[in-house]
Amino acid sequence: MFFTDAAGGLVIPFNYDGDRNRVNTKSVESLRVAFPKYVAQTPYYSSASISVNNQDASLVKAEDINELAFKTLQQRALKEMSGILSRLAVKKIAEYSIRAAAKSDGKTNGLLEGLGYGIQLYSLLSEKADTRNWQSLPAYISYARIPLQKGDNQVHITLKNAQGATETKTITIQGNGRLQFYNYATLR
Repeated sequence: MFFTDAAGGLVIPFNYDGDRNRVNTKSVESLRVAFPKYVAQTPYYSSASISVNNQDASLVKAEDINELAFKTLQQRALKEMSGILSRLAVKKIAEYSIRAAAKSDGKTNGLLEGLGYGIQLYSLLSEKADTRNWQSLPAYISYARIPLQKGDNQVHITLKNAQGATETKTITIQGNGRLQFYNYATLR
């Protein structure tokens, strides 16, 4: 018998020598831990170019979010593991304490025993790795510094996807002689 994770990457062999026809349901135990895992974001567009007033501007990568996410997850791995194992220990201690109280004085208290199984079920269903903070970010952030003329400026952004198809977006920006920021997101 083998236990595996959802992706099949972690395989734990489990040797059971008992009689498979006589299974004691009172000895059924569950245990679930979830470690965060970052899945690298593949950008929809593979490259981009910008031109304004017939002058090309080059994009500069400001931050590689994929690389940052992997490094951050690696740095906090020990803290995550200690928190996960601490939660698991507290849940199991509560479960075993309730089960022990259910069998005190040689009698079985059905309500406490049911509560023990309820805690076990809650422990099984409540454990989930938190990855929302990274998975919603882009793969990387790039910027371009473009000198604008006063008045209307036509900024043309040409985006190329992995299949080689290009899209051109035109944005009109009113130049005012001061520093301006314009955010253009290509998240899909």
